[in-house]
Amino acid sequence: METGRRPDPQPKRSKRHQPHKPETGITRRKLLIGVAATAAVASLGGTAYLLSEQSKHEPTLREQVLSFTWEDANSEERFHAFVELLANEYLKSTKTTRVTKNDLLGPAKTNFYKTTTDFKKGVATEVPDFTPMKTQWGHTHYASKRVFIDLENLKRQAPDNAGLALIEAIWHEWGHLDVSERTTGELLNRKDFVFPSPISGSNEEFRKYRGGTVYTDTYYGFLRFDEVWNDTITFRRIIEALRISGDETVIGARDYWQNGTDFFPLFTSQQNISLQTLYQMHATSDFEGFAKLIGEKLPGNKPPLLRGMQLFIGIHQANTNLIRQSLGQTQ
Repeated sequence: METGRRPDPQPKRSKRHQPHKPETGITRRKLLIGVAATAAVASLGGTAYLLSEQSKHEPTLREQVLSFTWEDANSEERFHAFVELLANEYLKSTKTTRVTKNDLLGPAKTNFYKTTTDFKKGVATEVPDFTPMKTQWGHTHYASKRVFIDLENLKRQAPDNAGLALIEAIWHEWGHLDVSERTTGELLNRKDFVFPSPISGSNEEFRKYRGGTVYTDTYYGFLRFDEVWNDTITFRRIIEALRISGDETVIGARDYWQNGTDFFPLFTSQQNISLQTLYQMHATSDFEGFAKLIGEKLPGNKPPLLRGMQLFIGIHQANTNLIRQSLGQTQ
């Protein structure tokens, strides 16, 4: 869990760091915004889909998501049916072998709270010192395989887009759950790739990857990059699943928007990196493979792995200049 300011990851020794507590889960501190499928802010253009018991056709996922309201969410029956629909679609779309429907919807697995107070209490059962930020509505606790979602905060930030807000929140959190750790790689257990850990007070070698996050013995880095990577997958999956067109709105996370999802979904799409490739590399924690894949698309003379990691650092730090430099853009 992120419990302080995000660290500045450096693939080599660095004195730049902020004290943190060890990571025990994945914390999201989000403010939802409407984001068009072309990575520009837009509105839904007044399009609406009204379903009724008299509908003569089987409603599509798009229709059900775009028509779902917060009033529907107040109905336990309709809300549970909607979440089950999203679980079925997630499993169908990803074809994952890492999580099952019971992992997503079993007792105490994905937990929804009507109030922020109850959300805090729920997460505190796994993280006793948990203190969310004002805009935070989601938390995934990887060790216990549990997800926590604050419906009050989600509704506050997206009062008119219940279905889109819920599909973003739920699929994003499940994306963090649907990950297997990786303990092999050419950068692991090397003395020339270290993080200075404020926990141990010494430089620590990379030990493992989880999604896009790098772990040492007591510390971690690239956390914001992992969020951007996961939200890029969620963003593109929603666009594909709902068949969103360029002038329609999907919901994204403002915390990861600037110098993150404002360009990375479009960049990966333009570079012909498929959604399935993005997902599989994240789900199998292939941090190095993804860095090489991205690096091959970038200019420069360094090895692709290092070119990709430079862009990852820029995204993690939300560093405009480093991102532009990595992309070969003029300042």
